[in-house]
Amino acid sequence: MPSTQRLMAAYIGFAVVTTTVYLTVPVTRAALWAVIGLAGAMAVVTGTLLHRPAHAWPWWVLAAGLVAFVSGDTYYNVMEEYFHASNPFPSPRTPAT
Repeated sequence: MPSTQRLMAAYIGFAVVTTTVYLTVPVTRAALWAVIGLAGAMAVVTGTLLHRPAHAWPWWVLAAGLVAFVSGDTYYNVMEEYFHASNPFPSPRTPAT
């Protein structure tokens, strides 16, 4: 099996295991949400480096967008689950009015 197929098989296996644990063990949800999301961003980065598309910048932007989304969502989840904020909005970055 070529190395790219091995990487894809490993990623799919990882995604299946982490998603199964995420769905069946509620206490791990906040941490695993971040892990699953960052793994997706890493998959985009890995694919871009391996396949070297002619126009790589859209893939880098997609990876950055995934990281930004996962970061914000993880912040929200951690604030709700571990700090018991009922709805942590506005966040510390929201300007005061």
